[in-house]
Amino acid sequence: MRNCMKRGLSLLLVLMMVVSMTVTVSAAEGYTYNWGTRGATATVLSAAAEDFYADNDTSYDELAALSGAADVNDVPSSDLYKALQKLMKDNHSYINNYDASRDKFQYTDCQNGGGKISSFYSGVEIGPAWDKGSTWNREHTWPDSKGLAGSDEDDIMMLRPTATTTSENGSRGNKAYGESSGYYNPNSVSNGTYDLRGDVARIMLYVYVRWGNTGRMWGTSGVMESKDVLLKWMEEDPVDTWELGRNDSVESITGTRNVFVDYPELAFTLFGEVAPADMVTPSGEAAEVSGYTITAVSNDDNFGTVSVTGKAINAVAAEGYEVAGYEVVSGEATVTRSGNSFVVNAASDCTIRINFAPKANNAVCVWENGTMVSAYAVLDGETITLPQATATPEDYTFVGWSTGEIAATTEYPTEILKAESSYVVEDNTNLYAVYTYSEAGGESYLLVTDASQLYEGAQVVIAAAKANKAMSTTQNSNNRGQANITKNSDNTITLT
Repeated sequence: MRNCMKRGLSLLLVLMMVVSMTVTVSAAEGYTYNWGTRGATATVLSAAAEDFYADNDTSYDELAALSGAADVNDVPSSDLYKALQKLMKDNHSYINNYDASRDKFQYTDCQNGGGKISSFYSGVEIGPAWDKGSTWNREHTWPDSKGLAGSDEDDIMMLRPTATTTSENGSRGNKAYGESSGYYNPNSVSNGTYDLRGDVARIMLYVYVRWGNTGRMWGTSGVMESKDVLLKWMEEDPVDTWELGRNDSVESITGTRNVFVDYPELAFTLFGEVAPADMVTPSGEAAEVSGYTITAVSNDDNFGTVSVTGKAINAVAAEGYEVAGYEVVSGEATVTRSGNSFVVNAASDCTIRINFAPKANNAVCVWENGTMVSAYAVLDGETITLPQATATPEDYTFVGWSTGEIAATTEYPTEILKAESSYVVEDNTNLYAVYTYSEAGGESYLLVTDASQLYEGAQVVIAAAKANKAMSTTQNSNNRGQANITKNSDNTITLT
């Protein structure tokens, strides 16, 4: 393995200028990219959320003052239900088309402002281009068979992209979400890597209120096991910035928001209960009043700023800086960090200092056909657009980039990064151009990053990511379809 930092040092010094690259948050179509990160707890409302409620002359206090109902059968006729339904319905200016959702997931379900789509249940990176369901499809989190009968089944707030490689859509089927036998646990696909219990509870509440689908909400014939499970999941899996960022993105497309993402406290009010005092929410409205004063300061206001909402501290780093950590500089408190947010459980008046530091410069080295052709510096965590190859050897086809060299192999790489796609640089990075090669006569193919790796008589037949598929040898080099392949016991491959 070549060492980029050693062999590319002289070229890097010549080219050492920091590339100014920031996450794009607004698309040409006027849609907002999901700016959030999965699992990073949201402790402040987004500017888009605050503007939405201000534009509608609606505050949390006004909504929270309305009554819900302790009996689920009475909830749809309650004042709060009616007010929330009117708010979300009146702002729903664009009804998304089911087919159109496949092109809009690149905005709503990406992470950190663009690039790949994050599959809902597993987090597997998919798309963003639609491939007719080959590697990803669309999941009705509220199944069609459970009361959807019109525009509600096309609502992108409820539709989510899922990877076919993990069989997410099929494994769920139309089971109701819940904890008991016969119900579907949304965390099962990722084995708990991603906690989606609160996410699905808030989506189900949205459909329940916005579209008035009240008859199929509860039990095995509905979409949620019970009110108790729903509220439990709302509390135990708080809103993360990915959910809040998706709410911003969906609003930019449809005009409306899921109120239960912005104000999960209202779910408890809707069912005649009080939100837990220590529940962390984007608005901080449920924050426990401990009687202690929490003060947050920055180690340098030029590096980043901080704000306090209830028990939560939100840190915003200046361009070129990142949140490096925190210190309890006075008083007694336990601090839990989630991304750039900090939840403080105070035992006395306390002051928490958030430490910001300059982002590191990472070297990005670009290799083509065994030679480094360029090198440049990128700030840690910044997003770059992957280039096209500058030159491709004769008889080879450039297919994308790999972060590691690929020797002659019959195994297709787990990921090839496509040119023109977004890539987040989080360390010193090598980008190797990946090529396919066709032998004379078109009898076999080789996937390599360096033409010198080709060995005589190689029977490496790989051209597609699907198992047991390869480029057909019966068509010319400009028009190859797929052919079935069989791997033999001696590791040769036969076309069938």
